Amino acid sequence: MLFRSVIEGIICDRSKLVIVSSAKCFKTWLTIYMALCVSHGIPFLGRITIRRKILYVNLELKPATFDRRLQAIASELGITVDPGWFHHLPLRGKMAGITVAELINRIVALAKQLKIGLVVIDPVAKANVEGEENSSRDQTLFFNQIDRLTTEAECTVVLNDHTTKGNQSEKDPLDTIRGSSAKGGDLDAAMVLRKHEVEGCYRVDMVHRELAPVDPFTIGWRYP
Repeated sequence: MLFRSVIEGIICDRSKLVIVSSAKCFKTWLTIYMALCVSHGIPFLGRITIRRKILYVNLELKPATFDRRLQAIASELGITVDPGWFHHLPLRGKMAGITVAELINRIVALAKQLKIGLVVIDPVAKANVEGEENSSRDQTLFFNQIDRLTTEAECTVVLNDHTTKGNQSEKDPLDTIRGSSAKGGDLDAAMVLRKHEVEGCYRVDMVHRELAPVDPFTIGWRYP
């Protein structure tokens, strides 16, 4: 069970995946698309998914903005969002004064109550309310809390994160993740998007510790 792929070639049950790119590269669009595919058991980027209930922890978008994107993608996929399988937790403007432990406690409790199989945290930087991104110690403590989602709640975790500044093209995929290298070392999988020479397209590098290697591939953006 622990090594069963939730998305073929991308992520296993009870593992942690990061989707990382520079700003305005459609990470959230891609992540909502992924979450819809998993929650409805339909292919994602042509890859088989195993249906899981989703809890999408949205720390950045206004609820109405998120819902417009969700409905636009669902319409393009030809599906109606099943509220029993896709749950949205909007926390923009509700994080002041909360600790990481309190946030994870809330997510774990909700995940257990709703029988969630996959939790998305978008973006993960806004959940890191106590530590420094460039501190290995702080990031280790932070990811120890994130790990509770895979153990106490028995969920797969998908995180959205940003790359470092500057040209990313020549860097090792894990070195593109902003902040301490402890972040990359703690993850089970990474999906790294970098701009392609063709406008609106992105090279995707997959890094795994559990699954077989995946050759780099290219995806393109077309609304929605």
